[in-house]
Amino acid sequence: MSQTVAFSPDGRLVASGSGDRTVRLWDAVRGDCLQVIDGLGDVAAIAAGPERFPYRALARRGETVVERSATGEVVARFPTALDCLVTHPGGRCWTGAGGAHLYLLQLEGPAGR
Repeated sequence: MSQTVAFSPDGRLVASGSGDRTVRLWDAVRGDCLQVIDGLGDVAAIAAGPERFPYRALARRGETVVERSATGEVVARFPTALDCLVTHPGGRCWTGAGGAHLYLLQLEGPAGR
């Protein structure tokens, strides 16, 4: 993961990557944990929220999943848990490292509409 903590664009939320392989969303004013997301991903994109990035890629349990940000519904799977996931500004493409390789994942088809 390239960043482990990021503010949302409006500064109201903070997303943090954790050693327990989760991303947590926090209320930046009260300090309350609002959500725990299973897996590690691009905290800046996750902090930006589902309105900006309707899909998120997360490395979890030996694979990388792409899920709908608002619901957590898995729409695609890749058989390698990628490190350092970064979201393309267009929101349907991710890059990450797996071993000695760099991977580029792109969401296509019905789930991407």
